[in-house]
Amino acid sequence: MSDAVDMRSALEQTVAEYQLVSQQKAAITAQANELRSTLAHLKSQDESRPVFQQVGPILVEVEDVEQLQLELEESLQTIVSHEARLEERESELKSTYEQAVKKFEDA
Repeated sequence: MSDAVDMRSALEQTVAEYQLVSQQKAAITAQANELRSTLAHLKSQDESRPVFQQVGPILVEVEDVEQLQLELEESLQTIVSHEARLEERESELKSTYEQAVKKFEDA
C-alpha cells in the first residue's frame, strides 16, 4: 500500500511540476514573440522618425536606436535559450510522467 501511495505522490508531483513548466514556457514564448515583433517594427521604422521606449509610466525618446536594437536582440537570445531549457525540462517531465503512469497501472 505504501508503494502505491508513494507512486501516486510522485505522479502528482510530476504533474504539478509539468504544469508549472508548461505555464512558464508559455509566458517565455509570448515574451520571445513580443520581442521578435518589436525588433521587426524597429527595423522597418523610418530612420527620420523618433523611437520611444517606455521607462516606468512614461515614454522616453531613444537616442541610440542601434544600441536599443542590440539590447533587444540580446534579450531575445537569452529568452530563447531559457525557452529551450524549459522545452527540454517539459520533455523530461512528460517522459517521467508516462513512466510513472505505466508503473502505477502495472502495480
